[in-house]
Formats: sequence, C-alpha cells, structure tokens
Amino acid sequence: MAAIVVCGLFLLPATATACYYAALTLIGRLPRRVRTANPPLPALTVLIPAHNEQTGLPTTLASVFAADYPADRLRVLVIADNCTDDTAAVARRAGADVRERHDPNHRGKGSALAFGLNHLASADAVLILDADCTIDPQLLMRVGDRLTDSEAVQVAVVSRADTTNPGGYVAAVGAAIDHGVAAGADRLGWGVPLRGTGMAFRRSLLNRCPWTTSGITEDAEYAARLDQAGVRVRLIPDAAVRCHAPDQLGDFLNQRKRWRAALHVPQSRLRSLTTSKPLVLAHLMLAVAVTAAVTPQYLGWAGVTLALTLGVYAQGIACVGRPRIGLFARSIGVTARLGWLTLGGFWQREREWHCTPRS
Repeated sequence: MAAIVVCGLFLLPATATACYYAALTLIGRLPRRVRTANPPLPALTVLIPAHNEQTGLPTTLASVFAADYPADRLRVLVIADNCTDDTAAVARRAGADVRERHDPNHRGKGSALAFGLNHLASADAVLILDADCTIDPQLLMRVGDRLTDSEAVQVAVVSRADTTNPGGYVAAVGAAIDHGVAAGADRLGWGVPLRGTGMAFRRSLLNRCPWTTSGITEDAEYAARLDQAGVRVRLIPDAAVRCHAPDQLGDFLNQRKRWRAALHVPQSRLRSLTTSKPLVLAHLMLAVAVTAAVTPQYLGWAGVTLALTLGVYAQGIACVGRPRIGLFARSIGVTARLGWLTLGGFWQREREWHCTPRS
C-alpha cells in the first residue's frame, strides 16, 4: 500500500513532468530549416504600451527602428498610458506615432493594449512589445515572414542574466528553460504559450477573435481564447526580445505575484501548475525524500527522475552562464520563495495592476 501511495502521489507525477521537460528540451535542440523572408511582407505595427517609461523607452525604440524591415511597411505605435512623465514626448522625438490614454479607473497593460489595438489603421499585423525590451535586428523580418503563413506567433524571450542579482539570475535561467521547452513543443506541432511581449497576430485573427482582455494577465487570457478557437501559436526561435528582471528582489517577487493571477484563467490553470518550475522542483525534492523514507527500493527510479531534471537545469544554466557559489545559493532561496508564491495564488487572487519599478 505504501508503494502505491508513493508512486501515485510522488514518483509517477514527478517522472512524467521530468520526462516532459527533458524530452521537449532535447527535441528543441534539433537543427531547424532556416526560413528566408518571402515578400510581400505584411504591413506591421509594433505596438508598445508604456506607463511612465521616459527613461528606458528610447533604448527600446532605437532597437525597433534599427531593425531590418521595409520602412513603408512598418509603423511604431506607443500608447502613453496614464503617464505623469514625458513618455509621450520622448516617443514622438524618437519617431514613433503616439496615442495618449487617460483613464485612471482602467489601469494596466491589458487596458492599454485594448485601446491600442483599436488604432491599428491599415496594418495587416501587430507585434506587441513591452517598453523595457529590445529586439534583435532580424526579429521584425522573422515575424513578418512567419505571419505570411501563421495567424499568431511568439518570439523567443530572453531575460538578461545579472550576476549580482539572484532574482535576475533565476529569471534568466527560467526563461532559457521555457524557451527550450517551447522550441520542442513547436517542433512537435503544438502551440506555445504567449509571453506578454514579443507576441504577434494577424489582423484577420484579431477581427475573428477580438482582444477583449483587460486583466492583469492579459496574455494568459488571450491565449485561452485562442486555444478555444483552435488557433495554434507558432514559435520564432531564431530571433529574440531581450528584457531585464527588476533589480530589487521585492519588485521581482511582486511582479511574479501579479503573474500568478494566470492560475485563475481556467484554461491555463493546469498548465500554470504543471509548468511552474519552483513547484515542479519542490514536488521532486519531496518525492525523493518520501521515497528514501518509505520505499527506498525505488531510490534508483527517483534518482533517474532527479537526473533528468538536473539535466534540463544544466542546459538552462549553460545558456545563461555559471554563477558564483554565493549567487547560486541565494538563487535557490529565491526559487523556494517563488514556489510558495505560486501556491499562494490558489487562494489569494491578485486583482489590481501595479507597475513594476524600473531601474
């Protein structure tokens, strides 16, 4: 009876999750055929919601305007959302089209996007980009090409590693693992999650499945709508949006606390639970401990499961860079706190949007 309980509650779920991560990560590393852009490219609007982003926005816009894309097919639209600084003026000086929105009763990125998507003019497609990100020079061409035969795409999202900030390091390794898994899923013909930034849609899709989400996890909400409509989100693995986690650990944890609201989107609840890396790690550690205490004859099984998981994390660390011992130890503590935050999301729901402070 003890063996059945240990296997059913611990070893089997842990093994299934470990195999899922390991198999998709391995498949995602297989060589891909390199696509070349085939004109005509769609008329593309890069939509950037921005709340008090006067400091970092010029860098974001510079990377967009420096990217390779026909100038007559590109429009950069900044939504200056409830700003109290010079975001709008900064965006105009950089050459962007700007729409200002003032609605303090409906704050947040979801509401800003809903507003901006009503101002696409004659665009064939839209790429949504956060105001604190930069893009690879070839990204717009990759997006335009992929949108010639797909309705929804998600580009790779890379979190820059910070060797002094455990939150930043955890975010960077997590993003690398997420990308590896998404690359494998895309190779198998599965859809990939929307990441909030670097997601692009054809106008025809937005007409068929209108963007009506204004919650604090707008990407999860719209992904659920696409899933219901049978729309597959394709991955663009060979061009990236690059972002940076908050410098302060408290801000980083508050940002993740807001993201856990995806647990309350019914279609994404199971995915959020099974792909929350801190929870997966916690369950695996518990499985190993229970196995050693109750059914030591299964320790070999638990060891293989642990090895598969460590292999996935080793791959993520290899992409980001090996940390110093002190940073590694603090990163373990941050990961544990993220697991607790995720669990708390099941009984405590975040309802109010709060802007993440920028350095």
